[in-house]
Amino acid sequence: MLKMASEEDNTVWVVYIEGLATIGKVKQYWISECRSSKRKRVIVETDDGRVYKTRCLDERGVKKIVQYLAIALKTADILVEGRARPSEEIYVDESSVSEGIKT
Repeated sequence: MLKMASEEDNTVWVVYIEGLATIGKVKQYWISECRSSKRKRVIVETDDGRVYKTRCLDERGVKKIVQYLAIALKTADILVEGRARPSEEIYVDESSVSEGIKT
């Protein structure tokens, strides 16, 4: 079971933050230094004003999370049903796909 954030402790699992980003709920994110040297955490603010943070991680892990968040924020409108603008929708002509399939 994933740990949900409470008002006293807003530290959550990385996958929870990534999930929020995937469905377009993350408004902004940033990196914060931890007390321990060489450790950092990712902090996100959601569109409803809530703030969540990861536990302290090594720099490599933080970079991977930030890379994922950057991609997720750009693609969330396309992935979440009903949020993409018609000009951004991807259309694949089925006839061109079936021509390339050998049976």
